[in-house]
Amino acid sequence: MTSRIAQTRAQLQAAGLDALVVTHPFNRRYLTGFEGDDMPPNESSGHVVISRDRAILVVGSLEAQRAREQATGFEIFHRVRPLALADATVLNEIGARRIGFEEDAILYKDWQTITQNLNAGSTFVESGDLVGDIRSIKTADEIKLLERAIEITDAAIERVVPTIQVGDTERQIALRLDVAMRDLGASGSSFPTIVASGPNSALPHHEPSDRPIQEGEPIVIDMGALYEGYCADLTRTIWVGEPNETLRQIYPIVMNAIAATEAELLPGMSGKEADGIAREVIAGAGYGEYFTHGLGHGVGVQIHELPNMSTRADAPLAPGHIVTIEPGVYLPGKGGVRIEDVAVIEENGIRVLTRASKRQID
Repeated sequence: MTSRIAQTRAQLQAAGLDALVVTHPFNRRYLTGFEGDDMPPNESSGHVVISRDRAILVVGSLEAQRAREQATGFEIFHRVRPLALADATVLNEIGARRIGFEEDAILYKDWQTITQNLNAGSTFVESGDLVGDIRSIKTADEIKLLERAIEITDAAIERVVPTIQVGDTERQIALRLDVAMRDLGASGSSFPTIVASGPNSALPHHEPSDRPIQEGEPIVIDMGALYEGYCADLTRTIWVGEPNETLRQIYPIVMNAIAATEAELLPGMSGKEADGIAREVIAGAGYGEYFTHGLGHGVGVQIHELPNMSTRADAPLAPGHIVTIEPGVYLPGKGGVRIEDVAVIEENGIRVLTRASKRQID
């Protein structure tokens, strides 16, 4: 964690800050190793205060012992409750004057408590996502953990797909996928597993239901193993028997879109330019209005993190970014297709980490 603290301090200096209050639970875990038990939106197990020369984990008394065991290199503060008042106490004790906060990850009540209890002359200012920017570039060790999470996910879908039969329900299939990931070494799922069949496959975030699978219809499976705190993300569209007309219509288009993106994606491209590769293929086939989300996102300790690849993403992609590539086409009332791989951006292109097979339509 030492290098992560050093990088955060470099960001503080560049931003002209004396300290940063970290309230985002994934940023906290990334910096400290402290897992905690958060209950969003308003129950946090800890905040972090990083200054130019101090690294302090602020927790409640019940979490103090676990914090000492997990957050090596951090001072543990648990003398004052609630957490936001403890944050202010720490900031006052260390004499911080210009203090950053994570505006996308702080409760208004906490912001108010800290602001009202700071020493006179101290300011509490928006700092963006400094830690998220650091998180977005993965180290070699992080890439190995992500590769293992992806290997487990690939093996789980390859194990379960051959067992799927007409009459199985979405919920039954999702459960089998979850069990397979755990059986293969995952600590859990990166997010709730999606199994969406028939018309439901046109809903990108459908929750598995008791709808039975029918022959030839699209079945979108979106899943990911969680391994030592790192997330995998995989989507495949499959079917039982001969593919129906919806699949024959749009599946090859999505396959062409992901193939083109993986062949052309380069470091230095903006997320918008990367998104445009897939979008051009899909729009050229006449289905542009049915590609209703961005091409992809970063993945790491959180299932959705920086960088982004969408029509609004101007930031460049850089070596060390790990991103999903997941074009899709969704026809309301009929069905949809999404295919997703994960890739690491390297100096001369990308390396696709996903190995799960993709079906073909002749």
